Amino acid sequence: MGYIEIKDTVYQEIAFRTICDLLGLDKEDKLAKNLKKSINVEKVAKEIKESEMEPQGGLQDKSIYLLVHLTTTFGTNLIDFANRVSCKIKEEVTNITGTEVLGVNVKIVDLEKV
Repeated sequence: MGYIEIKDTVYQEIAFRTICDLLGLDKEDKLAKNLKKSINVEKVAKEIKESEMEPQGGLQDKSIYLLVHLTTTFGTNLIDFANRVSCKIKEEVTNITGTEVLGVNVKIVDLEKV
């Protein structure tokens, strides 16, 4: 049996669609397209015991960190906003891929006027 590799762009797309759904953004909107470029994925290899290796010698799924740069509107509770985004992305990535998400770091880079 082989192994399954999930490319970074897949994690990026899941995070992107999750944020768009959460914020009510049209995925074709200019703001949304810029958002997609601001999502970074960092894979982290787990330290595993030999008994946990796959039969073919490959490593099990890797863990990941996600970094998202976002703009929100002035007056938004930034802590609540960042926590909602972080939790929802982690939940979706884990549910869809089964990959362990070690963390979703959210950087608020700008505030828009209402």
